[in-house]
Amino acid sequence: MARMLMATFYMKIKFSTSLGISFLRSDQCMAMRCHMLSARQAMSLQPRDRVHERNN
Repeated sequence: MARMLMATFYMKIKFSTSLGISFLRSDQCMAMRCHMLSARQAMSLQPRDRVHERNN
């Protein structure tokens, strides 16, 4: 059974592996870049594409 703990405030994920406990850490700059990229992609969709997305 996989167990995982996410700490959004600290930008850290803690999970168990066969070798023990592991951590994934992120940084605020990378998180901001990912957020801005996804926002730009959403804004570049054509209006009818947005309607189609909402219906699915």
